[in-house]
Amino acid sequence: MAGAGFVRGWDDGAKTPYLWNSASRTFITCDDPQSLAIKADYVRQHHLGGMMFWELSQDYDDELLDVIVRALARSAYSSIGGNA
Repeated sequence: MAGAGFVRGWDDGAKTPYLWNSASRTFITCDDPQSLAIKADYVRQHHLGGMMFWELSQDYDDELLDVIVRALARSAYSSIGGNA
C-alpha cells in the first residue's frame, strides 16, 4: 500500500491504516484487508446487514471486495448451520 514516499501507519483506536508522506506532509486514511477483516468481525458480532468501503474503483484486483464477500458469506453460512 505504501509507496511514492508514503509510509503506512496503523491507528489502533480506529483499527485502520493510514499513509503519511513527511516530505509533502500529506496524510491519507484508507481501508485495507486487515481493517476490513476487523470491520467484518464487528458486522458479524452485532448482526448488522452489511458493510462498505470507499472507493470501489480503486480496488483494482478486488482485494478489498474479496475480503468483504468472504467474511459475509462465512457469516451467512454459519448462521444456517455451516462450519465455515
